[in-house]
Amino acid sequence: MTGLSGSGKSTIAKALEETLVLKYGKHVQMLDGDNVRTGLNRDLGFSPADRAESVRRVGEMACLFNGGGVITLVTLVSPYRADREAARQRHEDQGLKYLEVFMNVPLDVVQERDPKGLYAKVAAGELKGFTGVDAPYEQPLHPDVDLPNWDLELDECVRILIEKLRVEGVLDGGPSDPSGLPLPPGFTGAWLEDELIISNNKFSASSALATKRAAEDGSLPQARLNDIDVNWLHARIPCLPYRFSI
Repeated sequence: MTGLSGSGKSTIAKALEETLVLKYGKHVQMLDGDNVRTGLNRDLGFSPADRAESVRRVGEMACLFNGGGVITLVTLVSPYRADREAARQRHEDQGLKYLEVFMNVPLDVVQERDPKGLYAKVAAGELKGFTGVDAPYEQPLHPDVDLPNWDLELDECVRILIEKLRVEGVLDGGPSDPSGLPLPPGFTGAWLEDELIISNNKFSASSALATKRAAEDGSLPQARLNDIDVNWLHARIPCLPYRFSI
């Protein structure tokens, strides 16, 4: 997500993150310009070279999260097209999906919003070289999503982004459990209603459930896991449709 300071990047990304996690059960990581500057980019300033390095670092981190199956929301001003295109190319080289979202908000609107008081400091002469005022901002020429959020409600912005993710296949999945979270691939059994008892850090079930599980032994989907697979293994209780042998 790219756009001027105050164009709604972080606000919309947080609302999108909440929807993806709570409604769609997705793993999401947000990389925001503010939070990366406290650690990853704390040695960088706001020169063109430092801005390029900031985008490069965050782009590489996004590739790592993306490669691990995590939807990664990056919210940076990222004023130069070449830096954004380099990040896109890095994703495409690794077979990873990349979408550029342009927060298409006019300068006078963000100046009026001014959530951090930065534009006021620019007007007072306290800040120089501020993006969009006395430093360049190169708008995307062909963004994947053009979002004029200054004329849209927050939930409408989220709806547009969710629909784009759906069209791109990011939200594809199989059947879901009663809470709406997706079930593992290949699982076609009924959701278990038997009570699962936890005592002394051990799991046990009713005799009926134990008999049912014994009858299923060997008939459920199987998958060979290597060490990397095990590192990313997630098992959910109370429904364990797979029998694992590690």
